[in-house]
Amino acid sequence: MVNSYAGLKFFRGFKLEEISFITKLMIPVVYAGGEAVLKEGEVSKVLMLITSGQAKVVKTIDEKNVKILALLGEGDIIGEMSFFDDAPHNASVIAHNNLNVLALSKKDFESIIEKNERLAIKILVRIIQICSQRIRNLNEEVKELGHWCVSLRDTRK
Repeated sequence: MVNSYAGLKFFRGFKLEEISFITKLMIPVVYAGGEAVLKEGEVSKVLMLITSGQAKVVKTIDEKNVKILALLGEGDIIGEMSFFDDAPHNASVIAHNNLNVLALSKKDFESIIEKNERLAIKILVRIIQICSQRIRNLNEEVKELGHWCVSLRDTRK
C-alpha cells in the first residue's frame, strides 16, 4: 500500500519509511461525486490528501452564485487553512467524481511532531510549497482580472 502512495506528488522526496509512518496515522475516506467534503464556514481540524479522483474548491459569491476556485486531483491536499489556523473553511470542497482521500487529524499531526520533528518539518515544508504555488496561481488570476477590468473600462470610453 505504501508503494502506491509513494507515487503521489505530495510525497516526492520522502523515504518509504516516512510515507509508511505518516499514512499509518491517516484514515482513508471515500466520497461520491457531488458529495461535500468540506463546507465553507465550518471548522474541521483535518488535513486531507487526495489519493484518487478530483475535488472542486468552490466559493459562495451570493445566494445564487458560486465560483469554482480550483479543481484538485491526485496528490493535492485540502483543508490545510483550517487545519492550521482553526478558523472556518474559506471555501467548500465538493467531490467532482469518486474521491478517495487520506485524512490526518490535527492530534495525529501533533504526534508526528512529538515523535519525529524532522519528518514534521518535511511535511510542513511540502505544505508551504503547495500553498505558495496556490498563492502564485491566485496572483495570476488577479492580474488577468485586472487586465480584463482595464479592457472593459477602455471599451466603455
